[in-house]
Amino acid sequence: MEVRNKVRSVAHDLDVAKITIVGIPDRPGIAAAIFEPLARANVSVDTIVQNASIHNITDLTFTVAKSELARAIAVAEPIAKSLGASSCLATPSWAK
Repeated sequence: MEVRNKVRSVAHDLDVAKITIVGIPDRPGIAAAIFEPLARANVSVDTIVQNASIHNITDLTFTVAKSELARAIAVAEPIAKSLGASSCLATPSWAK
């Protein structure tokens, strides 16, 4: 007899903004270089996703509360530029 887990619930949060740093070098210390300054700025990061590296270049996406988006971008953009990222993209609401 096969036993399957059933989905019991789904959480849905509309107060979310997504930031993606595109084209950063995939090397040790990069995540710390991004998230430590965000922590010092009191930006609470929720979900973090790093894509698989291609030619040692990767994208890093994370979410913050919409109310923290402007502050998070103000911190993340200069860091992304200093790391050689190709861009820093923000999406105010990716779940509508």
